[in-house]
Amino acid sequence: MSHILLTVSLLTCIAVQAWSADAAPPATAGTLTPGVDYRVVRLNDRVVPVELSPTLKLDAQAKRVTGFSGVNRYGGGYELTATTLTIAQPFSTMMAGEDAAMKTESEFLGVISQPLTISAAADGGLLLRSGKGTLLLVVPATPVR
Repeated sequence: MSHILLTVSLLTCIAVQAWSADAAPPATAGTLTPGVDYRVVRLNDRVVPVELSPTLKLDAQAKRVTGFSGVNRYGGGYELTATTLTIAQPFSTMMAGEDAAMKTESEFLGVISQPLTISAAADGGLLLRSGKGTLLLVVPATPVR
């Protein structure tokens, strides 16, 4: 009987570890956290409407970034340090959209094509700044528990 209980306990531990490995870690203040979906709420000096809001998600294992850029999906490789995000060899699908969406997408893709300095924003989001002074304010797309 104790052998069966030990086996069941071991299998439970393995299942919990496997489930936990797939779950996104909680976002960490002041840095981009791989596995967390981020949404752009501000692009330079304007608020981005939710329906046009670009997204960003880092996959630490594959070293890939993916997201929605306003009209299309994009991706690429990335390097992340505590204070800098650099997206390497970005690519994007090539669909056309409404003028406002295309403008947002063009600005966003222009910003992420440069190394970005990461810092904490006063409201809990993250500021991503390029060397040209362009700015993204990102927040987790879903509330962090």
